[in-house]
Amino acid sequence: SKLTSNTQTCATCFLFISFVPSITQVGAYTAAHEHAFLVRLHRYPHLGAEMQQLCGMVTHTDEMIGDVVQALNSTGNLANSILIFMGDNGGPHVDDDPPPSRWDSTIIERNYPYRGQKHEIFDGGVHVAGFVYSPLLGAAAVGTVSHAVIHATDWGPTILARAGAAVLSAADGFDVWSCLTDASQCKRTEMVLNINLVCDHGNSSKPPQPNNGTC
Repeated sequence: SKLTSNTQTCATCFLFISFVPSITQVGAYTAAHEHAFLVRLHRYPHLGAEMQQLCGMVTHTDEMIGDVVQALNSTGNLANSILIFMGDNGGPHVDDDPPPSRWDSTIIERNYPYRGQKHEIFDGGVHVAGFVYSPLLGAAAVGTVSHAVIHATDWGPTILARAGAAVLSAADGFDVWSCLTDASQCKRTEMVLNINLVCDHGNSSKPPQPNNGTC
């Protein structure tokens, strides 16, 4: 109801939501999340207990996104909205010691077919899925897939430009709006994956610091 009332009065609105249930590792959820996804477990009777929990979390997230879409639609703002959904990193490994193979199909947080996981700079840790929904993209964009290189910092300039705001020339990101539907318009060709302030001292007079043997 708050979203509905706010979108009725503002000319340009920005809403950022971090969905906690599906980001919480399976089995490490809090009491605040428990009821929300436990009531959805009956939809997945054919799955094991941990997979049921994960599917319950994801289903709850899906329904919350639906609530946002419904609120925008009820105020007539959906036709002029841009919805961006994305992960922040790859799934983590399980807490087994030693951890099982990252290619093991039984690991429900797996990032197959990518190598690696959360906290690593392999594709499994940094290459995440996402989607953009907006009537402003045009009918030709519906159902298409973009393989463009897009970084989280690109969404800021993209959103600002669509809102008619000035984008600083020194901004880290690019306006990728045209890139979403036309690969020839993509400006980004590379991105920084890691800046290690512990191991990489360059010309600094300070010696490299130990980091659990990883430097």
